[in-house]
Amino acid sequence: MVNPSGNFASSTGHASNGRVAERRVTSILFADLVGFIPFAEHLDPEEVREFLSGYFERCRKIVHRHGGTVEKFIGDAVMAIRSSSESITRCRGRPRLTG
Repeated sequence: MVNPSGNFASSTGHASNGRVAERRVTSILFADLVGFIPFAEHLDPEEVREFLSGYFERCRKIVHRHGGTVEKFIGDAVMAIRSSSESITRCRGRPRLTG
């Protein structure tokens, strides 16, 4: 939730809903097929759908195998996210990973 000031959490680390906010190491993947449009222009729509379905399924399996989640498919692109179970705390002013 966003508090009235527009921030997700206050400077104390408490979210506007009273829960303690945590920072986590997160990776975001954007993958796109190079040359897809010229390739797809020469195929029937059913062939394009079949090709993309297989591609998306392979991407989903690979992302899942590495602990990620596919957030969405956009055209021929894939957006995936992986958040670590480790939180980041501050130790003498520097971020530190904790398990």
